[in-house]
Amino acid sequence: MDLSGRKILVVDDHSLARECLREMLTSWGAQVTDVGEGTAGLAAIRKGSFDLIISDLYMPGLNGMELVESAKFVNPKIPVVLMSAAWPKTETLKRARGGADGMLAKPFEVSQVVQVISSLLGLPGSSGTPNPDAGSPSPTP
Repeated sequence: MDLSGRKILVVDDHSLARECLREMLTSWGAQVTDVGEGTAGLAAIRKGSFDLIISDLYMPGLNGMELVESAKFVNPKIPVVLMSAAWPKTETLKRARGGADGMLAKPFEVSQVVQVISSLLGLPGSSGTPNPDAGSPSPTP
């Protein structure tokens, strides 16, 4: 995957998750900014321009859903991917999906990340119909 020149913001309170995504994305040529909490993510969004935001859903302080809402207020066109290891109940999942452009379930596979990013940025690399929900959990009643 070629992400040369693309600016991506990664927001996650778990340093290992940030590090893995940063290494993966930079290996594909992206310029990655990573921060450990939602408030710092919002500050980065207000300060710079990004082609994509990837954020954890559950974080202390400003959580992923609140970050999506704030990011879309600053720039309604910026694609945002939410990720989580523990997806919430159906109603919260629907609310999160309402603002997010894509979702990833942790732990995710590289192919899932490729598919979501390719779809949202209009890049070659996703097979078949674009699916920004690759790796998404199935809502449970």
